[in-house]
Amino acid sequence: MVKRPLCLVLIFALLLQGCGAILFPTQQEVPVDCTNVAVASFSVPAAGSGCRSGQVLRLDRRKDHAMEVRAEGYEVQTVRIVSEFSIGRAIASVLLNGSHGIFTLFITTVIGIGADIKAGAWQVLVPTEVKVELYRPGQGPSPTAQAGETTWPAASPSPSTYCSSCGVRAGTSAFCTSCGARIR
Repeated sequence: MVKRPLCLVLIFALLLQGCGAILFPTQQEVPVDCTNVAVASFSVPAAGSGCRSGQVLRLDRRKDHAMEVRAEGYEVQTVRIVSEFSIGRAIASVLLNGSHGIFTLFITTVIGIGADIKAGAWQVLVPTEVKVELYRPGQGPSPTAQAGETTWPAASPSPSTYCSSCGVRAGTSAFCTSCGARIR
C-alpha cells in the first residue's frame, strides 16, 4: 500500500519539473580553450567557477556571465557569455508538456511550461564554446578598458560578420568563437 502513494508523489514531482527542464538542465556545459597559450585559466567570479584551458565550465543558463581569461605574462581578457531565448527549446518544451497534458486537461502542461521557464530550459548561453587568444602587454588589442569602461571582445556576435570556415556568426575578435579560424 505504501508503493502507490510513493509512485504518485514521484510522478507529481516529475510533472512539476517540466519536460524541457529534464532535457535541458539549468546548468549548461561551455567548453573553453585558449588558442595561443597552453596553460590559461578561465574563471567566472560571479558563478564561483573556474577551470583550465581545454576543460568545460558548467554555467547557469538563466543569466549572463563575465568570464576572465588569465595566463602568466599575458593581459587579462574578459569574455561575455549571454543568456538568450531559444525558440527551438521553447517549441520542444511546449510540445512535450502538451503531450501529457492531453490526459490532464492541460493542467500539467501549464505547470510544466511554468517550471521550464523558471528552470531556464528555454534559454541557451551564447557562445556555446569559448576560444580566445591572449596577448602580451603592448602586443595586441587590449581587452581591458580605461577606467569606468567595459569592453567585451571575442564573444559578442555581430550579425554582419560570418566565419568563412564554419559559417557561424563571429564576434568582434580576429578569431571565430566556434572553430578558432582567423576572421580578419
